[in-house]
Amino acid sequence: MANAAQLNLKLGIDVSSLSRELGKVESRMTKFGSQMQNIGSTMTQSITLPLLGVGAASLKAFADMEKLENGLIAIMGTSEGAKEELDKLRKVAENPGLALPQVVQASASLQSVGMSADAARETITQFGNAVARSGGGAEQFSGVTLALSQISAVGKVTQEDLNQIK
Repeated sequence: MANAAQLNLKLGIDVSSLSRELGKVESRMTKFGSQMQNIGSTMTQSITLPLLGVGAASLKAFADMEKLENGLIAIMGTSEGAKEELDKLRKVAENPGLALPQVVQASASLQSVGMSADAARETITQFGNAVARSGGGAEQFSGVTLALSQISAVGKVTQEDLNQIK
């Protein structure tokens, strides 16, 4: 009797169709993997990169606003006074055509040439409304603010200032 280690059994099974089918499965899996990689790349470009841009813009806006707030603290004398003024300026910025950074910058400019905070807010409100009614935007409002600051600093109105306001 032969022992189990010496027993050699040969089966005559044709595995060629199994190999072909496994090859097809492998090809499909490779194609699926490529499609998933393309989807991942598209998502990175469509979602991640724009989110990074939004994050960078947010950081810049925060830094710009912090710089304006620090300028307001310097003009108002105390951080409490600046906080109160900033709250009032937020209400002014709700008017059409005005944004908070513009309003804070305009107020700081006007106050730095001697205008009171109350007068600066009223001036910003009135001229902001005029710019909005005439169809102007941030650029025109900045020009008006510059002209008003120059008028306040010099103490007289020049034709150039009037042209800039107009």
